[in-house]
Amino acid sequence: MNYLILNLVFVCGFSLITKQSQVAGRNMLAVGAINYIVAAVASAIAAAPQLGAPVSQATWITGIVCGVTYVTSFWLMMRGLRRNGISVTWSTVRLSVFMSVLFSILYAGERPGALQIVGMAAVLLALPLLSMREGEGTRGALLAEGLFIGLLFLSAGGTNLAAKAFDVWGPESERSIYALVLFVVAALMSTAGLWRSGSRISLGDVWAGLALGLVNLGATQTLLLALNALPGIVVFPVTSAASIIVTSLAGMALWREKLAGEPGGHRDCGGSGGIDQPVRGIGSEHRIARMEATWL
Repeated sequence: MNYLILNLVFVCGFSLITKQSQVAGRNMLAVGAINYIVAAVASAIAAAPQLGAPVSQATWITGIVCGVTYVTSFWLMMRGLRRNGISVTWSTVRLSVFMSVLFSILYAGERPGALQIVGMAAVLLALPLLSMREGEGTRGALLAEGLFIGLLFLSAGGTNLAAKAFDVWGPESERSIYALVLFVVAALMSTAGLWRSGSRISLGDVWAGLALGLVNLGATQTLLLALNALPGIVVFPVTSAASIIVTSLAGMALWREKLAGEPGGHRDCGGSGGIDQPVRGIGSEHRIARMEATWL
């Protein structure tokens, strides 16, 4: 249970640091790349005693899949935060645990209770609602928004799915190697994206990336430890529900985001992400958006 609580702290920390970095006008491609590089270096130090030893196929496959989906979901989340705010975007990310819970049932032999089955059905009903935006009533706009929500759901779900797959098929002794593989893959992909953008890196980007990388590594390790101690059908829904509540409240308190349907809420604000106009005045926002668009 202690690992579950720690994982919740790290998961919420990751989302809040990411949002604050974007609000502060940081180059999020740089922040993301530095984040994964820091996590990769820290993972290499932790895995140093095991380097050179044979690595199981399950560790390689799950680590690579997790690394690819990590970066993909991070890039998509950046666009979602700018467009819909932290409440809707993070809700989509955390609802994606549906995939991991389903995997836990089908392949890990875990059995859900009645309330968990109801919760899984609620996830499927919630996804279409998250894609609805007033003022974008054309069929093409609704389909585009639904496609974006779906891609974010699948990519974010892939990270937790890979972690659960490693918990089921990978050796516990290779937990540090798994983290190293996924963060090296993520670092290579995100660095390539940063290089392609041709953008400059500021000292603020470095500090934000450093903080995010350490929190990211903590979230990954505590998730694996929590899964080793508790069933996936417990770990994923608990962290999902709690983090949605925390980040939604933080979005309203810290960045003045509105609930969907409220005046100024994400349905009425176009691309403002539910944040009041002064935040949109950040000079680097459109430059960062163009750089992110090269990879989204």
